[in-house]
Amino acid sequence: MSQGLASVRKAARKDKKVRFTALLHHLTVDRLRESFYALKRKAAPGVDGVTWQEYEPDLQEHLIGLHNRVHCGTYRAKPSRRVYIEKADGRQRPLGVAALEDKIVQQTVVTILNQIYEEDFLGFSYGFRPGRSQHQALDALSYALQYKKVSYVLDADIRGFFDARMHDATPDTGAWLRAVVQGHFNYYAVPGNLGSLGMFQERVLSMWWHVLCRRSQKRGVTWERMIAIAKPWLPSPRVLHPYPAQRFAANHPR
Repeated sequence: MSQGLASVRKAARKDKKVRFTALLHHLTVDRLRESFYALKRKAAPGVDGVTWQEYEPDLQEHLIGLHNRVHCGTYRAKPSRRVYIEKADGRQRPLGVAALEDKIVQQTVVTILNQIYEEDFLGFSYGFRPGRSQHQALDALSYALQYKKVSYVLDADIRGFFDARMHDATPDTGAWLRAVVQGHFNYYAVPGNLGSLGMFQERVLSMWWHVLCRRSQKRGVTWERMIAIAKPWLPSPRVLHPYPAQRFAANHPR
């Protein structure tokens, strides 16, 4: 990790409320090169048809041009190429294949932003984090089930649910989402995690809003109206589990 990114991470760790307003200078040619070599070399090309092997011979020239376009504000991402893969149940899962240069920029931006967001994630979070995998998540789950007190395991596929129940009545959808969101809160509502809970609730609300907008093509649902619709159903984030010291004091009063 460069000294500049180390400083960003240090600042994020020191003050959780600090706002980072100048990060573009961390997007350098060297960091773009590191991102290029971090990509899968046999990955399918995007809409422009450019492969990893075709891009590498003139890599320095390509990256300098890409760097200049990003910093000058002329860089424009290309549309993703839509492909479908078969699922075990016979359905098809849509995937968007980005162009190679878009992957390079995305990887570089992720590297920079990870220095900030990694300081916010809790230890039991494994999704899309550097140095962590689904196998480690399963190992942690297996350990918890064997050696910890576990009452239930929640597995939710929100997006698939909306696709399947797009035309359900609002009360039916709201009741189901309330159970999902509350179940998520029951597990993750620990001190210091309210921000993540709020992001989860807002994401669910946004996806529900898009479904209602697609269903009401003649008269779209405004965001203000959506908030009013969801208010009776989606619970507000709040801490449900006190700090361990507080639990210990409650169970072992002096």
